[in-house]
Amino acid sequence: MADHSVGLSSPRSEVVNTAALGWITPDPAFGRDAGSGRNRVDVGEVEVSDPLARLYLNPDRVGTAWLLDPDCPQVIEGLRAAHVRGPDDPCDPAALIADLPHLRRLLRERHIGMVTGTIADTDVEPLLERWRDRLADQAPATWGEALGTDFHELRMLTGDNHLRARGEDRTGLLRRVDPRAAEPRGVHTAEVDSPHETVTEDVIDDVLCLRVTGFGDDAAGHHALTRWVDARSRHFAHHRIIIDLRGNTGGNDVYTRRWCADATLSAGQLPSQTCWYVDGQPLVLWNAVVLQEGVAGPESVSAEVRRRLPTLTATTTPSLVEESDPYPAGASPWRGRMLVVTDRDTASAAESSAYLLKTCLGARIIGGRSAGMLCYGDVAPYLLPHSGMMFRLPARYTPAAVATELVGMPVDAAVDPRTPVKRLAADFDALWRRAGG
Repeated sequence: MADHSVGLSSPRSEVVNTAALGWITPDPAFGRDAGSGRNRVDVGEVEVSDPLARLYLNPDRVGTAWLLDPDCPQVIEGLRAAHVRGPDDPCDPAALIADLPHLRRLLRERHIGMVTGTIADTDVEPLLERWRDRLADQAPATWGEALGTDFHELRMLTGDNHLRARGEDRTGLLRRVDPRAAEPRGVHTAEVDSPHETVTEDVIDDVLCLRVTGFGDDAAGHHALTRWVDARSRHFAHHRIIIDLRGNTGGNDVYTRRWCADATLSAGQLPSQTCWYVDGQPLVLWNAVVLQEGVAGPESVSAEVRRRLPTLTATTTPSLVEESDPYPAGASPWRGRMLVVTDRDTASAAESSAYLLKTCLGARIIGGRSAGMLCYGDVAPYLLPHSGMMFRLPARYTPAAVATELVGMPVDAAVDPRTPVKRLAADFDALWRRAGG
C-alpha cells in the first residue's frame, strides 16, 4: 500500500509477569496437576507487547488506533497464516492466554455495540476468565480445541453473529451447540451453476434464473458483479425472475442496490444505521484491504475500493455517524414477479440484498431462514500479537435488524433449501402464490 504511506510505529515490547495484566492473572497452581497427571499451561513470564506498536499503525501519527500496518512483515505473515487456519492446526495456549487482555480491549474499543452501549459488557470478563482457566487446565493443542465453545459463547453473549475467529471447529465441536445445525443447506449441482462463477444465468421454463454466489468486492468479484449490474436492462425484460442466494455468505450489497435501482417500484426508506467513518470512508476499509492484499496480492484489490481508502493524518480520527437510508423510485419500475431463494448460509450482505429486493421490487423470499447476520456489519479483521488469533469486529449497527440476529430472516414460503433451481422454476407460479404473491 505504498500509495497510502503513513508514519509507522516502531516495535516496542516488554517482558512482564502476567499478574500485571489485572484480571487475567496466572493460576498459582500452574505446572503439573498432581491430581490428574495432566500438564497445565505454564505462562510464567511471557513477552507481552503493546499490539498497537507491534502490529498496528501509530495512532499518534495516523489519528486512528487499531489500523493494521501493511508494511509490517509480522502482520502479513500473521494474516496469511490465519486466513488458511483450520481447527486442527496447532495453537499455543499460553500465547492465547497472553492475548486475552488484548481481545478484551479490542471488544471495548472496536465493537460498535459495546462502544455505543447497545451491548452490556458486564458478562464478558467472567467468560474470558473461564476461558483462561480452561486453557490453563486443558492445555489444548489445536485451534479448534483452544477456541472450543468459548468464542461461540462470546458470540452469543454479544448477540453478534459476525463475531467469528479463524480456526473455530464449526463442523465438529460447535455443531453440537448450534441450534440450527439440523437445518439443511442448499445443494448446487452442475446443472445449476459452476461453483467458481460469481454470477450464473439461465432461462428455465421462461423464468430467468440468476445465481449469485457472493458479493465480494475484491477485483475478481467486482468485475463479475459489475457485469451483472450492467446487464440489468436485459434481466428486467423478463417477467419472472429467481435470484438464488443459497450459500452466499455476503460481501457488499452495493451491487444489489445498483442492479435494482432503475427497477425500484417507488421511493422509500431503508432502516437507519450507526457506523464508523474515517476521512469520510467506512472504518472497515483499511484493515479489510490490508488483509486482502496480504493474502491475495495488491492486484486483488479493485480500483474502486483502493480509491476509497482514507488519507491518514494525525487528525483522521474515527467518527460515529447516524445514517438514514432513503431510496428513490426507479426510472423504469419493474412490474414482474421475483422469488429470492435463501438458506442457513445466506448471510450478511446476501441477507440485506434479499431484504432490498423484497422492499424495492416486491420480491418474495422462499427456501430456509437465512444466517442471521444483519444487525451488525462492516466487519474489520484484527490480529493479536502472541497467538496470531484473527477475528472480526463490526463497525456498523442496524437497530431494526436486532430481531433477526442469530436466528435469520423469515421466509414468505418455506421450501426445502436443497430443491434444485429447475424445480423452483417449474413451480414458480405455485410458489409465488404460496409466498403471498
